[in-house]
Amino acid sequence: MGHVVVLHALCRLELLLAGGDLVTALTEAQTTLRAIGDRRFGPVLHRPLLDVHDRRLRTLASQLVTSTLDPWQAFDVAERVRAGVSHHPPTRAARHPALADRLTQIRFLTRAIGMTSRDDPEWDSLHRQLEQMRREAALLGWVEQAQPPTDPWPLAERLGARALIAFTEAWDGLLLVVLVDHEAFVTRLGDAERCFEGVRQLHADLAAVAPDNLPTPLADAISTAVQRRAAWLDEVLVRPLADRIADRDLVVLPTGALYPLPWTTLPSLRGRAVVVSPSATAWVERHDDNRQENGRVVIVVGPHAASDVAALPRHHSHADLFAGRLARAEDVLSAMEGASLVHLAVWGVHRPENTAFSAVRLHDRVIYAHEVGDLKQPPGVVLLDGEDLRPGDAGSGEEVFGFAGGLIKAGVRSVVVAAARTGARTGADAVREFHTAIARGESPARAVAAINARNPLRRTFLCIGYG
Repeated sequence: MGHVVVLHALCRLELLLAGGDLVTALTEAQTTLRAIGDRRFGPVLHRPLLDVHDRRLRTLASQLVTSTLDPWQAFDVAERVRAGVSHHPPTRAARHPALADRLTQIRFLTRAIGMTSRDDPEWDSLHRQLEQMRREAALLGWVEQAQPPTDPWPLAERLGARALIAFTEAWDGLLLVVLVDHEAFVTRLGDAERCFEGVRQLHADLAAVAPDNLPTPLADAISTAVQRRAAWLDEVLVRPLADRIADRDLVVLPTGALYPLPWTTLPSLRGRAVVVSPSATAWVERHDDNRQENGRVVIVVGPHAASDVAALPRHHSHADLFAGRLARAEDVLSAMEGASLVHLAVWGVHRPENTAFSAVRLHDRVIYAHEVGDLKQPPGVVLLDGEDLRPGDAGSGEEVFGFAGGLIKAGVRSVVVAAARTGARTGADAVREFHTAIARGESPARAVAAINARNPLRRTFLCIGYG
């Protein structure tokens, strides 16, 4: 049984830690992580228990990485932890009748709840049924075999002129592993919680400075606070590796509260192409993806979108616009198949406990992130344009990405979304400039870098996945 194997390894690891044998504990953790990556674990009903033990094992393994460890070994352990936690490709419902049945019931129950008053006696019953179907779908949606974690040496080849920086919460504080020019380095950054608190405070400051029509004295005062906070984070997180990364494009693998950090707000990263990825494995998959997109742009406009979103198709030679009653789920999903760019100016629903069930609201029903994974070829780039689609400013991992994280797991190559609150006029201008840049042939990461650089305190867009 898979959960018994992991539980046995977890017990041995806890005993070694209690005895102070960190070297043997790390070796034991590496061996078990490799076994998990190579093995198909058993009956689906045991997987929630496996998940609990597995996450505890991966947390301990991550903490065993220390600043004294060989850099390649530190990266290998950290990546096995990341890939195991974040990388579970979706089971395609079309190939799994039981899963397809649960997902159909979820859509039916969601629609029924939307048409039922909270005062109706059926409302609570429908919600209980919906939660039960979500739990069953989550069980059936587990994948017996995720892709094996990428090895660091082939990864170094693929990076080319880029630098990769991977943050890890380790035994002796927050660590940074840097891969650049086929070399690896480990840098200790200090107390992790202090850095995480700085990110949370930066988000609060960015939310305060976001409104378009703040009185000038107030805007100046808040901007000064934002700049001070961003400069401190820059000094702690980026400056220690400035000599190694120079002005290279970056691939960032965050940890904890660093996931929603708007990286180009930091002074030394302004104007630089930065891609945020949940793991190096996910980034490599997208790097090696030779999909042929059809060049079509799909723009979906919800009832509360900015009025000028409907004018965005004029920037492209082939664009489909779905607005109002035309924004129906099946039609939009069909148009998304193989599209080069999809712009969703709609409301969203976060499900941080399972991002596959995060969703966007269309005219007739919601579209769940996992439904995008059922497309033969998910879209290349998705731009999320909605206040409630941005990542949460509180959280401890990739679940804060919500629908954006669900799209990455569903196979979308790149997701672009604001990391923090954005003023209506500021956001509309940034979105228009993004479309213009993509139409010129810019990559998503370079387009995001350019639009953020024009107003780094009020434009906080992230490029997630690949760029």
